[in-house]
Amino acid sequence: MPDGTVYVSNNATLPASQIAAHEAVHSYELKSSEYYAEYEAVISGNVLWGSKPYDEIAGYMNDEHYNGKYDVYSTDFAKLFVREISAYVNQYVTADIQYANERFSGIFSDWQSVVEASRQFNKNIGADFSGSAFFVPESSAYDCKRLC
Repeated sequence: MPDGTVYVSNNATLPASQIAAHEAVHSYELKSSEYYAEYEAVISGNVLWGSKPYDEIAGYMNDEHYNGKYDVYSTDFAKLFVREISAYVNQYVTADIQYANERFSGIFSDWQSVVEASRQFNKNIGADFSGSAFFVPESSAYDCKRLC
């Protein structure tokens, strides 16, 4: 929602801590938070646009999130990609760093700075997702999927 409120599907199968870490990024983006802006700058500044790992993840994301409607090399898609990859990176850096390393490190020129930016973002917003619990409304706006 424009005010940063996030709704999660009752059918979500991911652990609450992963959903919270992912959706926190979207929430702070919608609030035009300086913390999101700082995190996003590190993400966008380190993407290896056009690399094989980028092509793979961008193609998957385009198909799964946007029904293949974008050219993954377009400026429009780049904005969407940064928005989503920021959330997925935060989700998995927080919940499963091994998976994050395996899945996402190849699309960034400086993966360690991306990991540190994710951790700093969570610190800045005062988040501890190690034991997250949150309200799941009956109506939902998001269906969260694992980016595989």
